[in-house]
Amino acid sequence: MPARSRPAARALRSGTGLDPRAGSARRRIGPAERRGGGAVAERPWAYYAFLTLATAIAAVAVVTDSSILVVGAMVVGPEFGLVAALAVGLTARRRGLVGGAAALLVKGFLFAIAATVLLALVARAAGWSDLGDVTGARPLTGFIWRPDKWSAVVAVLAGCAGVLSQTAGRSNALVGVFISVTTVPAAGDIALSLALWAPEHPLGASSQLGINLLGMTVAGVVTLLVQRAFTGIRHRRAPV
Repeated sequence: MPARSRPAARALRSGTGLDPRAGSARRRIGPAERRGGGAVAERPWAYYAFLTLATAIAAVAVVTDSSILVVGAMVVGPEFGLVAALAVGLTARRRGLVGGAAALLVKGFLFAIAATVLLALVARAAGWSDLGDVTGARPLTGFIWRPDKWSAVVAVLAGCAGVLSQTAGRSNALVGVFISVTTVPAAGDIALSLALWAPEHPLGASSQLGINLLGMTVAGVVTLLVQRAFTGIRHRRAPV
């Protein structure tokens, strides 16, 4: 398992009673997890940096209507670690973990969007982008600001897959999770729309962002609860 996936996986297993070495959830969630989830809380500067870079790439994807850059932005985005920490906190009823993860998630996206707005304003001043880049035909990236029922479906499925990949030690599946959800691309669309002032777009992109974050979190909580239930049944049936 990659090194950066191990803290999140340990937090998920120990925080929900899925790790036989962990003991109770109340005893085993440490200070880092309470602040917002493993490695992300220990290195917040890296979280802000990667999320800002990913959001900027997503904004370029909108300008160029590039699906390849959208995928690239999704992979670079580091937000799933905090979504997983939020699911752990809700499942284990740890208010500190929930508050820390939610606060860092919100602050990270606000910072990334603000930084990308500034970059987009510079690009507009240099003549590299204009309003038509946002409001014109975007056959490959128009879905970012137009969420539908499938946005929720994909978010739920991705949340289940992401949590399972961590608790089951299958971190290679996380790449599929990253390129399934439209969180970072939505943030890039919001930033570009604000900089070029396309007022109808930020609301749609914000809805896309919210649907994906909420769907992944709810799915993560449900997945952890189901895993906890099955783990308890298996332990009760095991011979003493």
